[in-house]
Amino acid sequence: MSTTDYGDEVGGRTPWELFDEADARQTLALAEEAVALARTIIKEVVDDRG
Repeated sequence: MSTTDYGDEVGGRTPWELFDEADARQTLALAEEAVALARTIIKEVVDDRG
């Protein structure tokens, strides 16, 4: 289980109480970087086959 999905069930805190906008922005930036890297890798694989 993930605290981002269910929060802190033992402590009774929701995800919104555990994470703030800065956390969300950082996570979004990491996700965008991961997508960019995946696109680069896929492009290289496709170009190598062509």
